[in-house]
Amino acid sequence: MNAPSSWKITRRASGQWVLNLVYPGGRRRQLSCDSKKHAEQRLAEALKTIEKPAAPCHGFTLGDTLPHLEERYAGKVSERTSLDYARQVINVLGHRTPVQEIQVKDVQRMIAHFQRNGNQASTINAKISKLRLMREIAVIHGGVQSLPPIPRNLPVHNLQDRVWSDEEMRLVCQDLLMRDKRQEAAMVVFLGEMGCRFSEAARLKGLDVNTEKGTVRFFKPTKDNKEGNRVLRLTPRALEAIQPYLPPMPQMRVWTLKYNQLEYQVDKALARCGIDMPRAIHTLRHTVGSRLGNNGEPLLKIMAWLGHHETSTCERYVHMCTDHLDSCYEILSQRRG
Repeated sequence: MNAPSSWKITRRASGQWVLNLVYPGGRRRQLSCDSKKHAEQRLAEALKTIEKPAAPCHGFTLGDTLPHLEERYAGKVSERTSLDYARQVINVLGHRTPVQEIQVKDVQRMIAHFQRNGNQASTINAKISKLRLMREIAVIHGGVQSLPPIPRNLPVHNLQDRVWSDEEMRLVCQDLLMRDKRQEAAMVVFLGEMGCRFSEAARLKGLDVNTEKGTVRFFKPTKDNKEGNRVLRLTPRALEAIQPYLPPMPQMRVWTLKYNQLEYQVDKALARCGIDMPRAIHTLRHTVGSRLGNNGEPLLKIMAWLGHHETSTCERYVHMCTDHLDSCYEILSQRRG
């Protein structure tokens, strides 16, 4: 039996944990679990079902890179996701496939497989990067001398036109409050005001919020590509949203929400309000960046506010209104000579 090509652990509104597995060919399984840890255990069992060809293998294989990957990512925030991606790559290309025998056509087949399973370009690129890392490991630890080239990353079209309007925000929060989902409504307001990542908001502790100065500190002790440590002034609405949830002890977390909980309730509210909003939680962040860009803030300031490392990353959040091009029109319309 093949191992799953993709999976997702979710929690239903009833509190029941579910492991969703998708196998090559589109076959799906849904397993009920007692807890998140139980779901992760069942996932680990499913991943051990990778078929190994009977034919003998020669050289340093993809499977041989896995212990080195586990050592590399041990203790890192991205450990589980990175290893999940690596295992998916190994499952598609073959556990006993020698690294030096992987050709361009094999990588193209892998890309097509992930596209059929609904992976976004950015996710596929992350998996390609794991294959590149496996190749490096084969050179360092496997004595591989030369490797054939592999395809470049897929183009990522991050520019999106959809943002939250004030009316949509009002309707969704109103629906959440009507269903007594007060913390979810407060979190939507907070994310829509500050533009932080959900993970940054979820990490906040009482000591990170200074109500006297009206500031919030987004801090991540482990350095990675999404570190973005910064101190920002809380907008009035953000301060009003977070204040009821400030804990009595400074070391306690502010929010008790999990991402799946928030996503489920927000999607439900959007559906009840008749609003089409793909990737609603991320779009809150995108909306803040767009508000800043549409009001003339330079990319450097938007980068600092959102916690990015490069201004080019912020271009996806900036949508120039045609009103901002009036000055260009005036210059080009002036008579010359």
